[in-house]
Amino acid sequence: MLLAILLACSDKTETSPEPSIEPSTEPSTEPSTEPSTEPSTEPSTEPASEPSTEPSTEPASEPEEPPEPEATILLEGDWNLSAPTLISDDCGVGDFQDVTGFVPPSIGVGNSTEDGYLMLPDGLTCTRTDMDFSCASLYLEEDTGIGATLSITNEIGGTIIDEETMILDFDVTIESCEGLGCLLIEVALTWPCLIELQTEGTYSP
Repeated sequence: MLLAILLACSDKTETSPEPSIEPSTEPSTEPSTEPSTEPSTEPSTEPASEPSTEPSTEPASEPEEPPEPEATILLEGDWNLSAPTLISDDCGVGDFQDVTGFVPPSIGVGNSTEDGYLMLPDGLTCTRTDMDFSCASLYLEEDTGIGATLSITNEIGGTIIDEETMILDFDVTIESCEGLGCLLIEVALTWPCLIELQTEGTYSP
């Protein structure tokens, strides 16, 4: 009888601690790890880097405008003109006289600016448009020596190459003829007659 009681008491002491182990370990580990890591990393990286780079680079990359080149100003003084080239002779005046005589061997340049210059010795005002120029009309008369006087209009223009070189175009128009000698001239020519000539001018220091 005493042995049966002792065996019953020993069975109660060994099995009593089992319900205290299971609830203490399982709930303490699982909920503590998962929610603490996921929300802390994702929202913190994306908004911090994107807005800082794009606006700062665009204004700095625009190229600067190059400075405007300085205007070419013709040198003032004497200019030599080369032997003129005949471009056109509508009436064939060259068959009766040397038409290259309508171009002088030299000219002068004064009051030279980027807007124009003064062509000497006739005092013609020449207006510039960039590197091209046109001068006021030159009116003159030529005595042919046979009792006829020709009324001539000379339109001068051209292009500036550099401060020491330019191309000049002479558009010479014989407008009319006066005198008894015109009867002989008008047998071969009719008015007006256009003669186009071109020459190169170079500065003569």
